[in-house]
Amino acid sequence: MKRIIDDIENDECTKTEVEKLLDYFEIVMASIAGTKAYKGCYNLADFDINKQCGLRNFSLVMERLNLEGQTFVGQFWFGTFTSGEKKLKVSGHLEEC
Repeated sequence: MKRIIDDIENDECTKTEVEKLLDYFEIVMASIAGTKAYKGCYNLADFDINKQCGLRNFSLVMERLNLEGQTFVGQFWFGTFTSGEKKLKVSGHLEEC
């Protein structure tokens, strides 16, 4: 499936942090898409690849919504990363390739 980022709202995250957090968003979105989970909370310190990225203090709350009858039909994902005063809100979806 193709991972699509639809919108971001950045509050005090650096450009590098945003790029890396968007990678995490896409990974989590794709990994739980095949499950029945509709909401999850993650501590980025628990991800193995995070040791190289320096995002240990961030957490992610991810939520899936089914949007039927809208301009977009399917599963839409909302995520909020937080670390102290920093916050990044992301929305996205998956498309068939």
